Amino acid sequence: MELDKVPQDDSILEGRRRACYARDSDGRYVIAPSRGWTVEAIVNRQAQSDVEARVTAALHAVRAGRASALA
Repeated sequence: MELDKVPQDDSILEGRRRACYARDSDGRYVIAPSRGWTVEAIVNRQAQSDVEARVTAALHAVRAGRASALA
């Protein structure tokens, strides 16, 4: 990705930045700060939703006596 095209969308980073690699005007790879990418935010929300569903299912199984507390 080109340095001037590094995504700066709102994401799960909550205003923080993360490092990613991009090519500068000389074609060299440099570390560039990014606030995130909309696609990244969507995928992370979907993953978080899946994790929450699995935790809820495990909690119900433990409370019903079908699984141990380790679940």
